[in-house]
Amino acid sequence: MLGKIGMSELIVVLIVALIIFGPSKLPALGKMAGKALGTIRHYTDSNNWDELLEEEAEEEEAAKAKKKAAAKKAEAKEEEPEAAADEPAEEEPAQEKEEENQEQAS
Repeated sequence: MLGKIGMSELIVVLIVALIIFGPSKLPALGKMAGKALGTIRHYTDSNNWDELLEEEAEEEEAAKAKKKAAAKKAEAKEEEPEAAADEPAEEEPAQEKEEENQEQAS
C-alpha cells in the first residue's frame, strides 16, 4: 500500500501513536503532519524555491527587528530606575531641612 509498509504494520503504528499521544492530541498531530507534507510537496517544485528563500529572509528580518526592540526596551527599563533613584535622594535633604526648621521653631 504505502511502499513496503503493509496494512498490519500501519495499524500497529497507529495504535502505538494512539497510546503514546492519546486520543485528544492525535487529530492535532495528524493536522500538523498533513500541513508539513503539503509544504514539502509545494516546495519540491523548483519554481517555488525562490518564494521559500524570500519567506525565510523576511522571517529573519522580523526576528532581528524583534531583538532590537527588546534590547531598546531593556535599556529603557535600566535607565528608569537610575532616574527614580536620583529623585528620592534629592527629596531627602529637603525633608531634613524642613524637620530642622520645625525643631528650631519649637
